[in-house]
Amino acid sequence: NAELGKDNLAIFDYNNLRSNRISGYVEESYTGDALKEAIWLERQRELCFEGHHFFDLKRKGLGFTRKPISHPDKGLITNPGPNQNELSINPDNNKWLWPIPDAELRANENITPNPGY
Repeated sequence: NAELGKDNLAIFDYNNLRSNRISGYVEESYTGDALKEAIWLERQRELCFEGHHFFDLKRKGLGFTRKPISHPDKGLITNPGPNQNELSINPDNNKWLWPIPDAELRANENITPNPGY
């Protein structure tokens, strides 16, 4: 609803969801971009570890940067230099597209591979 400009419906749903999960919840009155951001963060909390984040980033046209892992206290150092092992994917990068399986390409001559594959 927020993406469609229906802030009244969106904030009602947002507050309803949070009041069902948080004891003593005090309703918010977000609008516009602040409401969209609140919903985005709530979606991340609600669906954490369920595999939706990749598709949410793609749907919203957002890129990401994966930071390197470094736990020197546990003997794990994968970032010996600045920005080494860091991965950035822009929203227009073809890495967002998965390859179409070869069997599908062979079965239908009208299907072409995704760019970069």
